[in-house]
Amino acid sequence: MTKKKIDDINLRTTPKSMMSAIDDNFTENYDAISLNTLKETDVDHNATHTGEVTGATELTISNNIIDEANMKISNAPTNEYILTADSEVAGGWKWAVISGSTTDLSEGESTETTVKIDSSSGDNATLVSASTIRAGLLAKAKFDEIVVNSLKETDVDHNVSTTLEVGTNNKTELSITSDGGADDITLPVASTNLTGVMNSAMYDNHILNNNKVTDVDHNVSTNLAEGESTETTVKVTSSDGTDATLISASTSRAGLLTKAKFDEIVANTNKTSNATHTGEVSGSEELTIANNIVDEANMKISNAPTNDYVLTADSGATGGWKWANPSTITSLSTASYATSASLSTAECNGYVIYVTGTSIITLDAIAEGMSVTILTIGDIEVSIDPNNNDLIVLDGTALAVGHKITNLSTAGDIAVLTYYSADGWYASTNSWTDGDV
Repeated sequence: MTKKKIDDINLRTTPKSMMSAIDDNFTENYDAISLNTLKETDVDHNATHTGEVTGATELTISNNIIDEANMKISNAPTNEYILTADSEVAGGWKWAVISGSTTDLSEGESTETTVKIDSSSGDNATLVSASTIRAGLLAKAKFDEIVVNSLKETDVDHNVSTTLEVGTNNKTELSITSDGGADDITLPVASTNLTGVMNSAMYDNHILNNNKVTDVDHNVSTNLAEGESTETTVKVTSSDGTDATLISASTSRAGLLTKAKFDEIVANTNKTSNATHTGEVSGSEELTIANNIVDEANMKISNAPTNDYVLTADSGATGGWKWANPSTITSLSTASYATSASLSTAECNGYVIYVTGTSIITLDAIAEGMSVTILTIGDIEVSIDPNNNDLIVLDGTALAVGHKITNLSTAGDIAVLTYYSADGWYASTNSWTDGDV
């Protein structure tokens, strides 16, 4: 229906008092609908995007934009690791250690129940203590128990004095306690078959017998005294009769507390020493794992080792790592530059750099283990500039600190630079020269 047709209907059916307002409102809505339904959608009306993605209809991702955070990778990055394909992980790839690299393990933080093993190139591992259901570390508490129960020393420097006192003491029982604690031993009551202490009833009978009135000429006094003693016996001497020898207690009878048992009580309840350990783990309270001790058998790895395989991180494996075939990991990395560039730390660790245009390649500050190879493509002049604080030993000759080396400007010139010392690089070249002379 056209606008004119609707205007004609309004004139015939609407009172004149409302016609003007309705017509104004219709005109505004009609014009808006016309704009939104009849406009063309050719390329002139598409927005032009800027930023990391540019263009209007056909979009282009800008150079030097995609970084690690944009990528869908199954594990977190570790410095110097490389991306490898793995169809079993999220995103289809993961970070993996470079084949041929070495991983240094060292003892890290320790607690009373754990020891952390720090890795120089991967995730650290925390060794936990043994329990009734698994093998593990010797925890401090268990170590203390071993020291207390099995490895204690009893020389004079470690012994403490023990005070013996009367414990339970009633009409039928007499006990000895050490250092005011619970009863350590109850002395047996004497009988016709056993030597022991006199109980209250025996004492009363003794008093009664001593107080009996008899002919004074027939009563005699018997004096008892401690005589000779050994580590297991004590002799009681009689002034007018046969001496008695008290012997030690055993699993089948009561008796004296022997020297050996006394020493055991002292050693087991009052010792204060820790044994000093030797061997693979040394020390007394704070233990240290000796160097060159931890081997493959000590490690918790998900699979059995295969000769020439390498350890790789795997969060889904038991222990967090596994043995893997190094042939599945590509270790050679390359980069190409047509103009002057400063190499990153990663590029100075095993990269081959192809240079296709006249340029100065600046090295990262020297660090142990670094190596990089520079190859020229074409007859171009290329200089390699070390860090301002580093030097280059060029084919056996040490240059001044900060001096760069320059090629012969011929195709295929090569310079292989490796870590020489904390002072700088060693460069093996096809007759490159000091570029600052």
